[in-house]
Amino acid sequence: MASGSSAGAGFTILRNRIGSGGSGDSIEPTSPGSPGATPRYVWDESDGHQYIKDYASAGININYLGFLNEPDYTTSYSSMLSSGTQAADFIKVLHPALAAAGLGSVGINCCDMVGWNDQVTATAQLISAGVESMISRITSHGYSSDPTTTMKTSRPTWMTEKETTDAWNGNWYSSGSASDGYTWANNIYTAIVSGGVSAYFYWEGIEVTTNNAGLIQISGTTVNPSGRLWAYAQWSRSVRPGAVRIATFGAPSGVKTSAFKNVDGTVSVQVINTNSGSTAVQVTTTGFSATGAQAYVTSQSNIAVTSLSATLSGDTINTTVPGYGMATLILTGGGSSGGGGSTTVDSPPTTTAPSNGATQTQWGQCAGQGWTGPTSCASPYTCHYSNDYYSQCY
Repeated sequence: MASGSSAGAGFTILRNRIGSGGSGDSIEPTSPGSPGATPRYVWDESDGHQYIKDYASAGININYLGFLNEPDYTTSYSSMLSSGTQAADFIKVLHPALAAAGLGSVGINCCDMVGWNDQVTATAQLISAGVESMISRITSHGYSSDPTTTMKTSRPTWMTEKETTDAWNGNWYSSGSASDGYTWANNIYTAIVSGGVSAYFYWEGIEVTTNNAGLIQISGTTVNPSGRLWAYAQWSRSVRPGAVRIATFGAPSGVKTSAFKNVDGTVSVQVINTNSGSTAVQVTTTGFSATGAQAYVTSQSNIAVTSLSATLSGDTINTTVPGYGMATLILTGGGSSGGGGSTTVDSPPTTTAPSNGATQTQWGQCAGQGWTGPTSCASPYTCHYSNDYYSQCY
């Protein structure tokens, strides 16, 4: 789970729970008696009992503070229902209270609704109530709906919680199930490219469990990392804090791409192959002169993040991504400053037909999750991506 870019998952954000369930689970286990009474905070250096100033005394700075958890969901455990309008009333109190306590640098997050569409509604209410400028991050969970469209706000948006609770699955790609690592690589891609998020959290990093509540399972004395962990690693290792997304153009049929300019000057390009067979890709850059390239791959036959062969000739990088695999290319060099530049991902000039020589006819399927038929089209047709499950020759 290391935070660096060369080991573990490369995570850079820790989301920590502040309990509210009484003794053993709360920063204030005993009621002070009235709203105006002195709080009776308890500090025992346990995660469940820490709060901002106590973390600071231990040398750990809290950068963001959220005060709600799925406030549109009625539960049996301690919780609080709230709309965006009601949350705004509290933010008008919390924002000046943080400043008065010398914690004005701590950003306020809101509101962790159950799903993205629910948060869209809450965000509109926050803006209508005039508190958008008091908020640092708009946050949402992804249970009832995923981030597939951008939130209408000037604030950065985070997807702060999602998991799958089917039986433990450590695979990268088995059948395209909800808990496959490949599925989560695509979830993150959609949330970033279509939803515009700048952070994407899983429920728990490590868990003693028989389901998929954690990215890593502890079973007795055995530690089992999942394919989902390496899906996160593909993004977290190469898209570092402060990175700016840059444009991508083109792509072979069935290939998804994104690219980012990191603050250290490197450009990272993410390539997800939704085809069942290996796909050759060629990456070129505009406004950035690549002088070095490293590639890393994850697939069912390689459930980790390991080096992938890639060749650099001029400003062109060539590599091959396994079927249902994900590769990241890290480009070093120079060019435009800031967020300038772009990348083009395309098929190499020459292509190789499937080993059985079969080609698909016009309008026939040529790619998609689970597809085992021809992946090349009869001339003069080419394979066009429609969705993760279907591409067609025309």
